[in-house]
Amino acid sequence: MAYTVKDILRLEVAPALGCTEPVATALGAAAAVSLLPGKEIDSIEIWVDPNIYKNGLAVLIPGTGGLSGLDTAAALGALGGNPTLRLEVLDPTDEDVVARAKEFLSADKVTVNLLPDQRGLYIKTLIRSGSNTAESVIRDVHDNIDKLVLNGSDITDSPLLAGEKNEERKGSLAELESWLKGLSLERLLALIDDLDAEDMEFLDEGIRFNMRLAEYGLKHGPGLGVGKTLERLVRKNSSRGT
Repeated sequence: MAYTVKDILRLEVAPALGCTEPVATALGAAAAVSLLPGKEIDSIEIWVDPNIYKNGLAVLIPGTGGLSGLDTAAALGALGGNPTLRLEVLDPTDEDVVARAKEFLSADKVTVNLLPDQRGLYIKTLIRSGSNTAESVIRDVHDNIDKLVLNGSDITDSPLLAGEKNEERKGSLAELESWLKGLSLERLLALIDDLDAEDMEFLDEGIRFNMRLAEYGLKHGPGLGVGKTLERLVRKNSSRGT
């Protein structure tokens, strides 16, 4: 099957509030909490695949004053996230939520477990609240909520569940990536000819998002500091040239 640029953009690109690994972790926690009859949370335990663990371990989370980590993301999602927003689950985060998350973490109420043999994206979240337990499983795609469980019983009617539409998306995504790997560089470049005005606007929006992130990084220095390092090297080389 041949794909178009529109197919690639639709399947591969989506806005997210922050790095997708901690955001997906926050989404799993928020989805699990949404099942509970009460919102008082005693503890959170998560299990993740090696890639989620590696990529989300130290990355900063926007709007938190420099907090980072999967444990922080889970606490923020559980205490103030909106799972209906998917990868923008942390949009409602405010100073109160951040303060509560810090207290929750200080009390050692969040546990992160690595599943070293897990292949493919996987995030399982278990939240305890009194005598109640709620679970969520995200699999294969960052916003694919594959399973919800309340007190040992599967929840099958939640709108948060992936459903047939996302199952179709997962299959299409795997097929798309396999198709792309088989294309020559010449054929990949030829795909650009299929771009129309709508595609260009979508790409422009992505560029605007990423430029704002880059500008923030250069100004405030979060993350790995790659941008600030490159900026410093450019200035150093420019001064040598003069």
